[in-house]
Amino acid sequence: MTTTYQRHPLGAMLPDLGKQEFRELVEDLRQHGQQRPADVLDGMILDGWQRYRACQELGIELTVENRLLSDDDAASLIRADAKRRNLNASQRSIVFAQLTDYTNRLREAARQKQATSGPGVLGGKPLLATLPKAVPVHRNVEAARDAAVSPRTMQDAFLVVKEAAPEKVEAIRAGKASVNIVAREIRAERRPEPPAPTKDRPPSAQTFTVEEWQACTSAFQQEALAQRGKTKMNDTSDKEGIEWAHWSWNPVTGCEHGCTYCYARDIAEKFTAAFPNGFKPTFIPERLAQPGNTPLPTVNEPAESPRRHVFTCSMADLFGAWVPKEWITSVLETCETNPDWTFMVLTKYPRRAAEFTIPENVWMGATVDIQARVKTTEAAFEKIKARTKWVSVEPMLEPIRFNKPELFNWFIIGGSTRGNQTPDWVPPMDWICALHSQAKAVGAEVFHKKHLGLPEHLRSRSYPWAKQPQRLLPHQFEYWKRQ
Repeated sequence: MTTTYQRHPLGAMLPDLGKQEFRELVEDLRQHGQQRPADVLDGMILDGWQRYRACQELGIELTVENRLLSDDDAASLIRADAKRRNLNASQRSIVFAQLTDYTNRLREAARQKQATSGPGVLGGKPLLATLPKAVPVHRNVEAARDAAVSPRTMQDAFLVVKEAAPEKVEAIRAGKASVNIVAREIRAERRPEPPAPTKDRPPSAQTFTVEEWQACTSAFQQEALAQRGKTKMNDTSDKEGIEWAHWSWNPVTGCEHGCTYCYARDIAEKFTAAFPNGFKPTFIPERLAQPGNTPLPTVNEPAESPRRHVFTCSMADLFGAWVPKEWITSVLETCETNPDWTFMVLTKYPRRAAEFTIPENVWMGATVDIQARVKTTEAAFEKIKARTKWVSVEPMLEPIRFNKPELFNWFIIGGSTRGNQTPDWVPPMDWICALHSQAKAVGAEVFHKKHLGLPEHLRSRSYPWAKQPQRLLPHQFEYWKRQ
């Protein structure tokens, strides 16, 4: 009688082989025997469950190796196995997301135990020191890179692990469902069904969520778009924050990207009186009048001056997939009718921006925080017709190199200040210098954010279309010319 084993919870995160692959494994074991022992941890099979199943079918004893591994090392072993297996992107992402969730729960349990009974000790070390460091599930950049999937797919996998029914997760692990489709279903279930279009909306209402907007008739939407308030744009020149624009304007607020480093969400959660809908996408039509209500700082101030720069929808992504077309069109039309201001827009959905006509006084930009965004951003900006195109590489989360830097007039490079979910982050100098050099090589201007920590006399703060001062070597140093 052969030894009976149970499967370790970590090992169970790997999908079983398909029928054909399993039959091939059984035949291989029949002909050549077991070539590699299965890894056993705490009396359970961590790695080698398929070999165990095949050996059970053949009636032969499984060769095992008992391992002494930390949970972190055990999780690393499963990650390595997932990379070797012929898994699709959905399967890999769900395995890596489950591993992250598992190790996070272990660490939280250890923290709770320590809080109630004092620090435990394992192997001469404090118990917490033996466990893997907990990683917030929305920090998907490194996990995506490790799993060889896109950050969006990794983010979807974390959502599925957190909220999907077990049978949905199992279907993804078995290769029978897409993690992106299941995540889309989850997000759709979160949104209530919009009521039938009706004009019965209180006249005093000044804001609209997406659901509220969709519930309005077309006639009432037009009536709402005609609202005009008396407020002005927000002057940021005397505040820390937006260095390259002295004004911010937010007729649309809120976003659904879920980036951990998002300063806008932190602001919305802190100032609840100013953001009654929190960070839920919201339209405030009366703010469309703000650019016209705001006096220009100086009559002779050039348009390229930051004193005329307006960071537009700094608390939102205007071109997000969830934003109604009417909101976008109304903002762009307002920009066009206020030509003395320079409106600066950033998005992580540049492909949608390509569907609209961009006024000449709008600087159209995209956020590129990881290399994976470069290809889609460049493809979109080849179609976008705008006088000024720019990219904000902020926060720079990994070395980034553009394939077509000549598409852009301006590059902003920055790190990240401490937020509710993330620490301070300053990218390494070689990352900064490499991107700076690539931008300058094609004639683009570069702006270094203050939190990069560069000395003021070295920090580049140049703008496209503005005359840039040249730094010349003082003639006293030119000794060779006197010889």
